[in-house]
Amino acid sequence: MGHVGIGRRLLDQYAFDRVVYVPGSGHYPKPDLAPEPDRLALLQMSTAGEPRFEVCDYELGKDDWTEPFETLLHLKSHYEQGPAGARIFTVRGDDWLPQMMTWTELADHEGVYEFIIVPRVGPDLQSVSTNREQMDLVSRMSHVMESPEPFDVSSARVRDLVMRGATDELPVPGGVFEQIRRWGLYGTSAR
Repeated sequence: MGHVGIGRRLLDQYAFDRVVYVPGSGHYPKPDLAPEPDRLALLQMSTAGEPRFEVCDYELGKDDWTEPFETLLHLKSHYEQGPAGARIFTVRGDDWLPQMMTWTELADHEGVYEFIIVPRVGPDLQSVSTNREQMDLVSRMSHVMESPEPFDVSSARVRDLVMRGATDELPVPGGVFEQIRRWGLYGTSAR
């Protein structure tokens, strides 16, 4: 629901033409990932009914990790066909800020895409070395999504709730949990 809610805000409050969801490959360094085809299907179910939501499977089925910049260049070339071109944004939770401060290649990316920073849990910036140039660069490339309170939804939380059997608290669209259970994902028993 967090991804869908953010997508709706981008469409309605920020006048985006479309929101493209890109599931990461099975090489994404995250524990307990469901198989690629299952995650793709769950994402398609979650975004169904909103014609301005699209799902792009560009990163799936590859032999290795796809760098985000490669995906962004792919999307930019795909959507640049219109007369005015396309502005490309990548949406990240504010918990990504410490990582972004270390991306040395970011200077080469300025002008290709911009960031939308979503308030989540409040990043721990204490351990980040303060490189003034890098901070300025990240600031120039970023827009902070206005939110009355931080979004408190994460895939880790969803997986934890599923494993604990707390399904009445799940922040997922209607039929998605039934599909998770049907396929036996995230510690559920397959039906």
